[in-house]
Amino acid sequence: MWNLHVGFLDESSINSFLTAQLSWCYVHLPPVPLSSLRVHLGKIKLTKEVEFYSERLAALTPGMSGADIANICNEAALVAARTDKPSVDMEDFEQAIG
Repeated sequence: MWNLHVGFLDESSINSFLTAQLSWCYVHLPPVPLSSLRVHLGKIKLTKEVEFYSERLAALTPGMSGADIANICNEAALVAARTDKPSVDMEDFEQAIG
């Protein structure tokens, strides 16, 4: 691969070199469209309307995939069920994300 002589470089130069060489392995996901969020949110019973949650979840989940959003919705539903709530609210989504 690369012939890197560590003894001649300071730590900052080594980090810059490695970052430049490894930058290809990052996957940059675009923001999840609101329509995709609404599809996943429509499958669970919510306290408020879907639009209320879709905009807030879009802000809380930058760079997540559709599968990640589906998992968050499922986890929020489980959090609500554990506390015997009849529907999912924003607090449940925050617990599912954090």
